[in-house]
Amino acid sequence: MQGYFKLSRHYKFALSNIFKKFPNALGTIIVEDDLLVSHDFIDFFRKFSPLLNDPNENLFCLSTWNDNGKDDQIEQNPALVYRTDFFGGLGWMLSKKIWDEEFSSTWPTAFWDDWVRNVEQRKGRQCIHPEVPRTSTFGKVGVSNGQFFDQYLGKIHEFHGDFNWNQFDLNSIKRRQYDEQFLRKVENVPVASISDFEMLQVPEVKLIYETKKEFENIARKISVMQDFKAGVPRMGYYGVVTALYKNKRVYISPPNPRTWEYHTDW
Repeated sequence: MQGYFKLSRHYKFALSNIFKKFPNALGTIIVEDDLLVSHDFIDFFRKFSPLLNDPNENLFCLSTWNDNGKDDQIEQNPALVYRTDFFGGLGWMLSKKIWDEEFSSTWPTAFWDDWVRNVEQRKGRQCIHPEVPRTSTFGKVGVSNGQFFDQYLGKIHEFHGDFNWNQFDLNSIKRRQYDEQFLRKVENVPVASISDFEMLQVPEVKLIYETKKEFENIARKISVMQDFKAGVPRMGYYGVVTALYKNKRVYISPPNPRTWEYHTDW
């Protein structure tokens, strides 16, 4: 476990010093040394960073990673961007305000990423991330001993094309507009069961879960990550996780996302 303590110390040292060296910076981008990044990686942060420091947007990070971004489970549309309650990391931006006022004085001695995901740190805030990842990792050998690498992480690759983020409409991802459109969308998707959704001749389906076990069964079926962190499913928003399965858009959803509450014991 020593590696997790060393990592946490390293992050605190790096973040403390970068903000001292650049006191006027609004935030910093963290790139681990086992990542590859896409051509538009920096432009992504340049585009969305104004929202990170807008108190109306309720954000605590920007991330170019998608835990469920395996090549065959994403729509190959570089303009798709989501909000999530989950902190993914792996190429992300932290605001100086959050570091100075919150994280710097309480940074943990180990397991910093799970600490960031805790209710006390997240405070109901979200992250913004693309459907098509702008990072990939080759770090099979590391502190985590390759956990999830062969099954998930090694099958996620950074975007290899060119995309001009200047054409993206920021209003579409702003919280008030995005939330209503997202929730309405999920509510209108036809409900199916795990046993018959593949046979339905529709482009999108919704699979309902009410327990952790039900979520895990569905996630296993469509090959997305099954675990929760601090009660939030990976890349979930209002408890909803979405990915492609055999070219069909699947939403794994609680019965009523509008009233969803995370279960910290999940």
